[in-house]
Amino acid sequence: MQLSHFLILFLCIGTNQIQAQTLLNSGFEEDINTSSQSGWILDCKGTGQIRFSNVSPFSGKHCLELAHQNQATCTFSQSISLQNSDIKNYKVIFSCRAEELNGNTGLNIIIRDASGKKLTESSGFIKNAETKWKTYSIAMSVPDGAHTMSITGILNGTGKVWFDEIKIEELKQHKSSSGIWATASEFMTIAGKYSIGEAIKWAVEKK
Repeated sequence: MQLSHFLILFLCIGTNQIQAQTLLNSGFEEDINTSSQSGWILDCKGTGQIRFSNVSPFSGKHCLELAHQNQATCTFSQSISLQNSDIKNYKVIFSCRAEELNGNTGLNIIIRDASGKKLTESSGFIKNAETKWKTYSIAMSVPDGAHTMSITGILNGTGKVWFDEIKIEELKQHKSSSGIWATASEFMTIAGKYSIGEAIKWAVEKK
């Protein structure tokens, strides 16, 4: 009986540690016939649209499509707990492609403490989004007192962007990723051409 209780406790702890690093519905395969997507919060400003597409996903049967004909901002976001994780360095991996993009797109990651205070922020905006699928990654370190990690994707401008397979993994060695804006000044030079508005404050991690 004691051994049984020990095994149950061990399995529960192990499950909590795994869930602390796992996004729900990372491949956008659930709830495809509804206006919501399991695990994700969807929001569009202006005339933008978000839908679940089965046209040439990166993997599986579906991906998430963000589309604007006029200047607008669309976002999708999800938060996960970091409470039961001892990992200090993470990387967020995502696949993306775009068509007729006139604006900016990418992911923003914010780590907060238990009170909701922002501890650190990292952003990855794609320099030249391609029509073919390409996989990107964003690296970040977890500060002491971290409680949650929020991941937000954005399309700001016009055109179409597709996202798929957003995953979180432990990063053994923290280093810059290729294909995204590496400095705040470089990103702001580009973002300054477009109105991001009050929806989200974007910042790029200084390396």
